[in-house]
This record gives sequence, C-alpha cells and structure tokens, in this order.
Amino acid sequence: MNNKEQVTIDFTIGCIGKHNLALLYYPDLEEKAAINALSRTIRNNEELRKSLEALPSYNKFSHSYTPKEIEIIQTFLGPPTVSWKK
Repeated sequence: MNNKEQVTIDFTIGCIGKHNLALLYYPDLEEKAAINALSRTIRNNEELRKSLEALPSYNKFSHSYTPKEIEIIQTFLGPPTVSWKK
C-alpha cells in the first residue's frame, strides 16, 4: 500500500540540482521528463515565472536552484509529495 505524504523540504543549507527538485515533484517520470515537466510548469505559470525572473540569481539555463528560488517554487506549487510504503 502506497501512502503519499506532503513534506516541506528545508533547502536553506544550499542549492539543489534542477534534476533533483524535478524528481521530487515528478517522481514517476524519468529524469529528463521530470526536468521538462517542471520547466514547463514554471513557464506556463506566469506569476511564478515572473517571480523567479525578478531574482538576480535566477537563470533558466542554470543547473541548480538557490534556496530563495526553491522557496518561491514551493510557494506557488506547494511542497513536493513524497510517497513510500508503510
């Protein structure tokens, strides 16, 4: 039996690779598909995209997200859902 639990992940200690964050949001997809799905979600959510673009650190071509960028993503998308078997 799979139970899904929402967790807020504390990324204040540093950056996280885009592929890692994408896999947290899209755990059922392969890495490249998860990255594409997260990128598409950001691109299609105008308010989220503009909030990220307003940050001096944001670069859509970067391979990682800063803690502030992750905070903004979680504000708009909510925390990733992590599932595991009990």
